[in-house]
Amino acid sequence: MVLTRKTGWYSAEKKIVLTIASAILIASVSVFAILYLMMSNALQEDIRARARVVNAYAESHLNLEGFANINTLADMRRDTYQDTQSMLDNIRQIANVRYLYTAKSNGGGQPIYLVDGLPPDSSDFRSPGDLIEQDIVPMLNRCLSGDPIESDGVLNTEWGAIFLTCMPVHASGGARPVGAVVMEFNADVIHDSKLRAMIYSGALALVIVGCCTVITMLCLRRLATPFYKKLAYTDMLTGIGNRTAFELELKDLEKKLPRSLTIVAYDLNYLKQLNDTYGHAAGDAYLRRMAHLLTREEPVSRGLSFRIGGDEFVTLFEGEEKEALLWGLELFHMAGAQAEVNGQPVTFSYGVASYDPALDKGSLHNTLSRADALMYRFKKAARGES
Repeated sequence: MVLTRKTGWYSAEKKIVLTIASAILIASVSVFAILYLMMSNALQEDIRARARVVNAYAESHLNLEGFANINTLADMRRDTYQDTQSMLDNIRQIANVRYLYTAKSNGGGQPIYLVDGLPPDSSDFRSPGDLIEQDIVPMLNRCLSGDPIESDGVLNTEWGAIFLTCMPVHASGGARPVGAVVMEFNADVIHDSKLRAMIYSGALALVIVGCCTVITMLCLRRLATPFYKKLAYTDMLTGIGNRTAFELELKDLEKKLPRSLTIVAYDLNYLKQLNDTYGHAAGDAYLRRMAHLLTREEPVSRGLSFRIGGDEFVTLFEGEEKEALLWGLELFHMAGAQAEVNGQPVTFSYGVASYDPALDKGSLHNTLSRADALMYRFKKAARGES
């Protein structure tokens, strides 16, 4: 049977595609989040480990007198400043720290720079007494109160992305810190990696979602189109072609006329009696039994059968010799009488007509009408009517 009608894009298919696309997108975002967190945590843990080593070394080598004696720009000439600055600069370079400096609170309780580990000619160099930038003041205030500080993740400041640690420095026996050692590690690599990862993973996720959506749509169309065609053109009770399928088949065959084509029309007997006596379930079984015979028994199994009405069936034959077909149909009629449903043999009347260009004039419906007329003549004869 030739079925070429196109099916639409159904809401069920849309839901499947949207569900798959959403699942892929969620999975992509989840994978990105997990990988980014693992990478970020690994980098931050590395920074923390380096910070602890640097803090321990710096604290053990610091001259605590500098926290008391260094307050202004003029104090940079002191040996204490010179020695501390040289030590911090060396540590900063060895440990690859962006900024390393000491700090304390001034008379007004504001955090200020003491010794900066940058070279004095650096553009970012801070002199003793310079106020510390507001971005990190809250953290330094806590540190100068005695709490060791490690920033929770990357801080985005005016001078870039940093990971900050601050270790309070205590004088011997002192309860309150005299100052702090502050380290700012360059976290641009983490920040930039996050941004690149977001862009790349987002683009990759969209590409994957797009490809999977297209593939899913194509697969669904390949699977759904035959399914919907079968659903639209199949008689749900008997499983053979319905009236719509029959009409489409006739239309296709009419394009190929003239050719050897025979139509057999059937009309079941006693269907109403079965329905009235045993109920519609028995009637349905009677119809299914007839359809089963049409698809299994010779010669009708060589043709294409349809249920076109309540108890009406049709078989289309191409290239069959009519005389041989008539003989075979008589045998088929007898085979039906041996099949029973609730004790009722499957009996039917039938009529056979072959396409005749002179009589049917290019219309297979005219051929069907002649087959119907012969079928009703058969039915009347079986009832003993003239």
